[in-house]
Amino acid sequence: MFSMTPTLKFLDYESTPRRVFEFLLPVVVFFGLGIASELIIFESRSRKENIARQNAISNTAEIRAILESDLNSSIYLASGLVAFVKNKQGNFDSKEILPWLSDMQKQAHGIRNFSLAPGNRITTVAPLPGNESAVGLYLPDSPAQWPAVQRIMATRRPILAGPFELKQGGQGLVYRVPIFLDDGKYWGFISTVLDASELFYKAHQRALALDLDLLIIDTEADEKNRVIFGKNSLKMQADQSLKVNFPGRSILIYTQHRLPPKFDFLVLIARSIAWGGALILGWLIARIFRSYRRQTSTYSALDESQQRFISAFNTAPQGMALFKQSGEWMSVNPSLCEMLGYDAYTLLQQTPATLSHQLNIHRLEQQWEERQSAGLQFELCLTNSKAEVIPCIVSLSRVSHPSFDQCYWIFQAIDISRRVLAENRLHDAFEYTQSIVNNIDDGIISASLDGTIRSINPAALALWKLTPEQTNDLHFSTLLSSPSSLQIAIEVSDFIDAASHGRLPDNSQLTRESIVTDQQGRDLTIEFRISLIEQKKETEFLILAKDITQRKRAERLQQQFLEVAKHGLKPPLNSITGSLKLIEGGVFGTLPNSLGRIIHLALQHSEQATRLLSDMQDLQQLVSKKMEFQLQECKLDDIVQQAFTIHAHYTRQYQVQFQTDGELPDCIVLADARRLLQILGNLLSNAAKFSRPDGIVKVAINVDQHHANISVIDTGTGIPDSFQTRLIHLFEHKNPGQGLIDNQTPGLGLQICRLMLERMNGSIRFTSTEGEGSCFTISLPRA
Repeated sequence: MFSMTPTLKFLDYESTPRRVFEFLLPVVVFFGLGIASELIIFESRSRKENIARQNAISNTAEIRAILESDLNSSIYLASGLVAFVKNKQGNFDSKEILPWLSDMQKQAHGIRNFSLAPGNRITTVAPLPGNESAVGLYLPDSPAQWPAVQRIMATRRPILAGPFELKQGGQGLVYRVPIFLDDGKYWGFISTVLDASELFYKAHQRALALDLDLLIIDTEADEKNRVIFGKNSLKMQADQSLKVNFPGRSILIYTQHRLPPKFDFLVLIARSIAWGGALILGWLIARIFRSYRRQTSTYSALDESQQRFISAFNTAPQGMALFKQSGEWMSVNPSLCEMLGYDAYTLLQQTPATLSHQLNIHRLEQQWEERQSAGLQFELCLTNSKAEVIPCIVSLSRVSHPSFDQCYWIFQAIDISRRVLAENRLHDAFEYTQSIVNNIDDGIISASLDGTIRSINPAALALWKLTPEQTNDLHFSTLLSSPSSLQIAIEVSDFIDAASHGRLPDNSQLTRESIVTDQQGRDLTIEFRISLIEQKKETEFLILAKDITQRKRAERLQQQFLEVAKHGLKPPLNSITGSLKLIEGGVFGTLPNSLGRIIHLALQHSEQATRLLSDMQDLQQLVSKKMEFQLQECKLDDIVQQAFTIHAHYTRQYQVQFQTDGELPDCIVLADARRLLQILGNLLSNAAKFSRPDGIVKVAINVDQHHANISVIDTGTGIPDSFQTRLIHLFEHKNPGQGLIDNQTPGLGLQICRLMLERMNGSIRFTSTEGEGSCFTISLPRA
């Protein structure tokens, strides 16, 4: 028995905490360094923003000073005009002051024009060019400006209005000052129009220079008109807000230091270097742990492999052994000892050559060198301890390595005694099956999917008068047709093509009758069936052929007999029947009772012979497929009532009653109405005939989703068990010419019913209890 103890103590697998630590440490290093770098960048950015926010406070005061300086200059000028008007008590010539006003407008910064409006009517505008339309404007007539004028009159305070769009273009601010004379009388007002665009542009440009965003709002205006300049969204983010000192208007300015751009190339470089360094360091740590784990796993796998080999060697179901280059056994497993009947110690004392001369070490070396393969395998017989021969499959592989002192061989032996026995039995079974095939009367041919004949039994050779040599390279389809049966050849070719391309469903077959010519030029009729059989490696055709020439000849004779009976017997029978009906009807007078009974019996036999002849004609037409069927929609309840009416004479003849089993459902089927009436008449006739006097024959209709079932039920004598078997055989028989029973039974009529129903896609079945009655059920598809 093989055993091995490792000479080294390999490292065990790491504990779970250590595995978690090896995974988390690179991740922690990576994210730790990355987060630290982000904190440094964030701190630097925050410090810059704080400095910018502190600078924004002082810079906002500078912008307010700019606005107040420009706005207050207009106040000073307007104040001078007010003093002039009061001094003149409102009496002066506007032409005197026009040059003065024009010169003031040119020298002042940001003033668009001055206007005087005594009595709220504008009389003087300087400069006049471009403002002619404003001269003479009466403010009470201007809905847009009159409220502001009313306000300064009521408050007696100047007010700054705007900004608004100027007709000359741009935006403007209007500073209106009401004038009340010394006696308190209201004289009018003076308005100074300032260029708001220039004023705000100057403040905005300075804000940009100071890296500030600017918002100017009127705190007294409604929400919609509150923003004078800038974006209202800045109000929520502003760093500083200051009030602009201007009489008559509450104005606030908001400023926010401009944030540095989100994309900073230097910050991006610093962040990339920091995260890249963290990634590289984490990757290096992970690689170190991975290398360590690989080394540990390699040692563990080597140890596990040794243990598995020892376990597999000792527990293998096949015999295994190791032997040296010198031919001495190194180790043997229990299976080999059991196979050969030795104990391990005894077997180790022998050499492989004692088990078989083919295991001679020099011979094995020679075969190994010749094949230059990774192993040797062959079947041979090993001799066990009882000198018995055991057939085995032996595999050998030579193992060598520069570190080995010498190479050694791995030996495996599998006992195939059972397989050899099974093969022998299979061979015997094959011989037995082949003997049956060779002696069967039907021809059997197997062929590949390309049509090449692979095997043919003697019956097939005799059928076509062939020799085995003549079937070489012969396509089997040429045997199944002749020039006179071109349609058969096309169908066979289509079946072969479909099978070759995998288009046939499972269990597909092709069954046909064909006229062929044998090698001697004799025509014969065959019936063949082509099917597919699955072999281990491929699919083949199986062709069964039977010579039906004699059967066809008998069928033709039967058809000829029926034709002769139709034309030769029917006229005399009709004449005899008619004559007997006349005699029974009293044409020749009243007959004696004994003679009347004889005439009535003769009439019954004559009518029975006529019906039998008619049934034989119907059967001949059904068999030859000459009977025509016109499938149409038929109401079953109407058909049943017609059948009752047509065959009412059976109720009188056999003293029975025809009834429906309850109310018949309103159901429509797809059938030939005339043939369906004929079928129902046959079933009603049989039911009446075999019922007891005063019996009842019922007709019931049951409907399911796809079919309608019409049942004819009688309470007569029933059908004997022995005859039921014959009827079942009659219904299941595929050849209508076989299985007929004598004409005193319902066999022929029922067979005609079955064939008619099959032509209408229907079926017939029955149940019967002897002494209680019978039930015949026909099934038809619903329309």
